[in-house]
Amino acid sequence: MEEENERQLAARTRDKRRAVDVPSSQIDVIWAKKWWIAGGAILIATLTTALSLLIPATYASSALVQVSLPPSTGVPRETILAANELAAQYAQLADSSAVIVRVAQALGVPVATLSGKVTASTVNQLNLIRVSGRGGSAALAHARAAAAARAFATVIQRENAVRSNRYSALVASKLATFDHQIAQAEQLINGSSAAAARTAGTAARATLATQRALLVTLFSEKQRLLGNAAENVTLSRPTIEIVDAASGASRTQPRPLLYGLAALAAAALVISQLFVLSAARRRQ
Repeated sequence: MEEENERQLAARTRDKRRAVDVPSSQIDVIWAKKWWIAGGAILIATLTTALSLLIPATYASSALVQVSLPPSTGVPRETILAANELAAQYAQLADSSAVIVRVAQALGVPVATLSGKVTASTVNQLNLIRVSGRGGSAALAHARAAAAARAFATVIQRENAVRSNRYSALVASKLATFDHQIAQAEQLINGSSAAAARTAGTAARATLATQRALLVTLFSEKQRLLGNAAENVTLSRPTIEIVDAASGASRTQPRPLLYGLAALAAAALVISQLFVLSAARRRQ
């Protein structure tokens, strides 16, 4: 029994000494190694910042293009929503071949050099489109954004004009068909009127009434076509306007200061945890 008590006392003594030698909490460990942690984190942050300076710089510039529709006979909110939807559709055409070719011609560069350098997106899902250009220098990014905005507006306007002309031609064809049917109906009515006057029969009067009803229907459909055509032609050619020309380019990457601060925080956290784990292993 005495030997057992002596062993337990020796074990408790060792545990007390270990508790004195090794910090009792993670905060104590970190504070004890604060200079090692700070030095390691600063070293890693410095290396990260230096390496980021070797990355080629990229600049970006952008212009705002507005899509607007004339007031329609419907609810004003519907017109606004229609303009917003058109803007979302048009934004997808910014990097189309039609736009990129025009940008390349304006800048006098090969089309291949603009791959991925021109983009567009709507602003807060409104009727504003942000057309952006990127490049290795501020001047190049600004030139690309300005040329892209002009090319984008021109391409959209021309495509809208083509669609509008096609629709107008379709409407003209339908109107010609209505005019021909109306002329035929009028001839039939004239003949039926003469027959009804001669015979005064019930069948002749019924035929005349049917033909007049058909003529009224043809006139009504023609007027409805004209009304819809007038509104649709107007809505098919929205106003595309550059409301904010390409601004001065800003540097998008690399960002040495941001990368360095992120590396500093991450390194400090990792090094602290390594010291804490090391201290925990020594306690075991």
